[in-house]
Amino acid sequence: MPAVPTTYRNGCGTFLGLKLHQAADEHPCSECLIAEERRLLEATLLRELVPVRPTPLEPLPPITPEQAARNLATLNAEMRRPPRVPNCGSYAAWQRHQRNGEEIDPACATAARRYRKTRNLALQQMTGRAA
Repeated sequence: MPAVPTTYRNGCGTFLGLKLHQAADEHPCSECLIAEERRLLEATLLRELVPVRPTPLEPLPPITPEQAARNLATLNAEMRRPPRVPNCGSYAAWQRHQRNGEEIDPACATAARRYRKTRNLALQQMTGRAA
């Protein structure tokens, strides 16, 4: 059975768009193919950046009541501490401004541009073409 011609949708360029093409038994559009390639590349990059911690072969020993009390005291102390707020001039601070609907200061805007530029250059080098 020949594949149905490609239909362009509002969701094209996303993982959902690719799945819609597959469900309709049609060839994915170029936007969906590029998005899927980028998604797989980022998954590969993240897997390489996250250290793997092997699962212990033997079961963990039970926690004593003293250890449980110490753990609870540490947790309570951490919960009372105010959350750390990223300093302005970083990508994390830019994300905080975006999330909270705050005005973005020039230092955070510069940090966000630098982050995106570095990330795009890394993707270009890994794929061998412009992202």
